[in-house]
Amino acid sequence: MQVTALNWQHLVVATALGAFLGILMAFCINSVLIQISINAFFNIYFGVLFMSTGIMLLYRNGTKARVGIAGAELKDLNSSGLNFLGTPAHNAPRRMDVQCSQDVELSTLNDSASEAASLALTAENNTRMLQLNHVLQVLFSSMVLMSGILCVFLE
Repeated sequence: MQVTALNWQHLVVATALGAFLGILMAFCINSVLIQISINAFFNIYFGVLFMSTGIMLLYRNGTKARVGIAGAELKDLNSSGLNFLGTPAHNAPRRMDVQCSQDVELSTLNDSASEAASLALTAENNTRMLQLNHVLQVLFSSMVLMSGILCVFLE
């Protein structure tokens, strides 16, 4: 990949915007922490906000887990050769019609399709990733809930 002046401009703009947003978020977080430590109203307010957010996240994770268990029992959709858009999946056998002025080696196209198929997760690995994702979401939700409880009761 060649580095052009346009790439550098995008990099500089993205870096500046990211730095500005980071400074703004740090300022907001510090302001909230100061308000929580000074004012009992904000302590209770943010505690209730965090507790309700944690409860909603835990509820959502519980409903997603039930849907995930039901979905895991279903047949793998990629085995039909179609993805969710109805287009041929990467690993599905398909007819390749190549019409161009230059000769294109079909073996190269088949190699790239098989390489893309090898990057796809197997059903077992996909299940493991979903389980890990669920555990991490439950941990995060629990931490949000516990921070709300600490805000309210450590006043």
